[in-house]
Amino acid sequence: MAKSELKDYMLRNGGSVALDCVKWSYKFENSHGDSQGWSEASLEITPKGELIMDGDAVMIPSLQKCEVQLFPELRVLKVKSLDLKTVFIKTQQSEFEPLLACLMVWQNLKPQGYYNKYSFNKSIVHNENLQTNDLLVCRFRIYGPAPNYKKVQLSELPKTPLYPSEDKQTEGWFTAMGYLKRDGILDLLCENDGTLLYSVDITKLYSSEIRPIHHSVFQQPNILFVGQINELRRNHRYANEIDSEDDAPFILKNGKSFSDIHRILIQFDLGIDLRDWIVALKTFTKLEYIGNRLTKDRMRLVKNYKLEVVEAKFNNPALNENLHLYVELHMWGGPWYRTAIVKNLNQNPFWKELFDLDLPPSAEFFKLVLKSSNNSSVYNLIEEDPVIAGAFVTPDFMTEPQMMKKLPLYGDQSHEIGSVTINLSLREIHIMSYKNYRMLEGMMKGIDVRDLLRFVTPLIEPQNVDDLSQMLLDIYQSANMEHEYFEQLMSFELESLKDSGSKLHSISPTNNLNTLFRGRSLLSVSLEKYQIRIGQEYLEKLLGEFIAQIGAENLICDPNPKTYPNTHEEHYQNLLNYVEELWNRIYTTSNDLPEELKREWGLLRSKVEHSVDPSDTETPLNALCSFIFLRFLCPAILNPKLFNLSKNHQQGTVSKTLTLIAKVLMTLANRSQFAPHKDPELLRLNEDFLDKRSSELRLYCDRVSGRKMDFTEKKLEMTNAMGKPSLTASEEILSELPSRSYLIDKYLRLAEFASLLDSNNSENIVSKESKRKSVLSELKLDLLGLEDTDFGSRDFIKTLLEDGDDELNQLILEKQSINLEDLKRQASVVIAKTKAMEQAISETELPSDFTTDTFMEFVNSILKAARVDQDHCVVYDLMGNDNGSLESYLKHRRQSADSPRLKSKHLKEQVSKSGSVQSVSTLRNSISSASLPSPKSTFKKLFKRRSIT
Repeated sequence: MAKSELKDYMLRNGGSVALDCVKWSYKFENSHGDSQGWSEASLEITPKGELIMDGDAVMIPSLQKCEVQLFPELRVLKVKSLDLKTVFIKTQQSEFEPLLACLMVWQNLKPQGYYNKYSFNKSIVHNENLQTNDLLVCRFRIYGPAPNYKKVQLSELPKTPLYPSEDKQTEGWFTAMGYLKRDGILDLLCENDGTLLYSVDITKLYSSEIRPIHHSVFQQPNILFVGQINELRRNHRYANEIDSEDDAPFILKNGKSFSDIHRILIQFDLGIDLRDWIVALKTFTKLEYIGNRLTKDRMRLVKNYKLEVVEAKFNNPALNENLHLYVELHMWGGPWYRTAIVKNLNQNPFWKELFDLDLPPSAEFFKLVLKSSNNSSVYNLIEEDPVIAGAFVTPDFMTEPQMMKKLPLYGDQSHEIGSVTINLSLREIHIMSYKNYRMLEGMMKGIDVRDLLRFVTPLIEPQNVDDLSQMLLDIYQSANMEHEYFEQLMSFELESLKDSGSKLHSISPTNNLNTLFRGRSLLSVSLEKYQIRIGQEYLEKLLGEFIAQIGAENLICDPNPKTYPNTHEEHYQNLLNYVEELWNRIYTTSNDLPEELKREWGLLRSKVEHSVDPSDTETPLNALCSFIFLRFLCPAILNPKLFNLSKNHQQGTVSKTLTLIAKVLMTLANRSQFAPHKDPELLRLNEDFLDKRSSELRLYCDRVSGRKMDFTEKKLEMTNAMGKPSLTASEEILSELPSRSYLIDKYLRLAEFASLLDSNNSENIVSKESKRKSVLSELKLDLLGLEDTDFGSRDFIKTLLEDGDDELNQLILEKQSINLEDLKRQASVVIAKTKAMEQAISETELPSDFTTDTFMEFVNSILKAARVDQDHCVVYDLMGNDNGSLESYLKHRRQSADSPRLKSKHLKEQVSKSGSVQSVSTLRNSISSASLPSPKSTFKKLFKRRSIT
């Protein structure tokens, strides 16, 4: 076969070639004939990927991922580098294929730079050594092509703004039973009779194409995008790469294409189902990473942006102040987030909304689109709202934090009409394979939490307490050790507070404790985050309908007689009715609260009781109520949009009502009363509500902290009592994905904490790549204090450690108690390995990087993936599917070589497509053409090769 000779050339030459005499040109005009437009020179492609003419003139300094276009009958090919340097080369008949084989090697090697090494693994279904998930079943709503089945009722609204169908195929929402099978095919069945409506092939997707949609887009929660994002795919690829699965059927029925649409939306009833299915679906996708497919050097890249849209300011006073405005965040050609709708007051609409964006490596810019709405609270879900202006968050803004950055807003005809103010921050983490964190993870489980807290506490500042709290909470919760963590954290902070109080005799312990519960310590922030994470569903079911009712009724609840002299009594009654209804909801659903929260609240109460005088029963209740009401219930009442309890920020009457309700509830929780000099209009609530409910409050606190049995009937149908389906995919796959329960990325958090430990380690370890394995092995032995006699010979142990033997690591962890210095040194080991791997990945890929066996595998993968497209460009299918076009081209070329050359119409069309290519290189433009009297001297002068240091 013809490809076998290309293979021989690749294996023999290893990406290098030297030709005594070729013709070259910056332009190729076929109409001039063979004798015009060409210069002659020797050609060499070096082991470093340089294309050199006449021994010292560097035409292209780096051939990695170059483009190659062929002109078969003319023995001409075009080479175009990533920096757009273009050269046409014409060879002798016998030299064409050796040159082509050499260039094909370089086409599949990547240039220097960490971000240039994007890659992915094929779906798990293509790997016989990996186990997939068992069948997963769920009932949900689908937005997709109409199933054409009479028993399925279709609702066309709300329409999706994300990649609407261009072929006018009917789409809409319908309910179906989803069956995710072991082969990665999602079958959608009619819930009435089990008839197959159609299927969706999840294996065709990349992991970044399974994306939760922000609730603002449809004003509904728990919607998941599942489908191709073409612009995102293009951003990930080089020009010589294709994916043959781009055009493969995505929506099928009985194995045949059912629709040309390449995306669906799935809406789940429950957030827990959404999280389960995000992980389950991603196990079947093409998992993305930074690295090399044929080496073990690969890392997961996490890029998290926090984008806050603060406000807009308009220069144009003619912009209608009655307009209702909102901002859409566009990525990859579609809207993924929306701010609330606000009024254009004083030409200065104000949002201050924060979006948390987890983006793939290729994310380069966002577009902010300012739109007007004809409704003050509801987006137009039928058709597009009018666009007022747009602004771009470009790559130069995304490299460093931006605070109160004003971006110009451009309206019609690109006229600047004002600015939008944003805050932007980026967190980027490079994560190695999970096996590299096993020892650190085990040590985190074994170390005394108090040692960690002594290390972290001095580092806490107002600006980082949220991040540190989240990091430690995620690590311990993912290890199912959150209760042990909170127990130690409570003891540590209460003892620290007690010690500080004893030094300052003027400050009572009670005052100190009240300061702790209302301040922002590691304990208060961690427990607050935990409460919201665990209790989000409870908040939605407890408060969602209640807040919607207040918004719909829009009753005035301000009982101030000075403001409302004639209606204040009616307003008072409105307020009393609302607080009674809310308290009844809270009091009668105590048994619906997640047991995890009750456990921590009970622990907190007990810890505080042991920290105060035995006769002091109020301070423990203050502690308990501060977390239940001040940090859990009342924030959700005051700002329901932040807790996904409403679609927009509450304003006017509704906002005032919610503030009054939260104030009354907090007063009840504090077991206090309204004072005549402070809240005279609320005095009547002391008798009408607070006194009546004070005993119920104490009973409620006893129930939720485990002091008394709770026999209250459960009302809210919480999912925390429901069983979770198991995911049985191989650990190698599941370890690359967040945990299902709360989408905690355990190894991301361990990588972050290792960096924190290492940056504060006075004994940082610096390891050169050439000595990395031996240094790391020595460190593991030294930090655990092992001797040769502990497990046998030291060399034997080093070998096992280098092989990542989990059983030995576990034996070491069990044998030796872990202290903070041990943990710091292990963190430095992790960081040293991370930096070494980053450096290895960043290096320019060269043929010399391969062993004999891996280079053979590399060459085989090249020839399997290579194709000649309709423009005669050599491209490579990322899925490695051979369509036979390269073999056909080579056979046709050899047949043409044995017969007189025919210049067909087809050939002329192909040549004209690539005809005159102008380079952007200044040096190249300085040579007017290759027909100069003495091109070789000019050529040498301009391209004199420099030594490489």
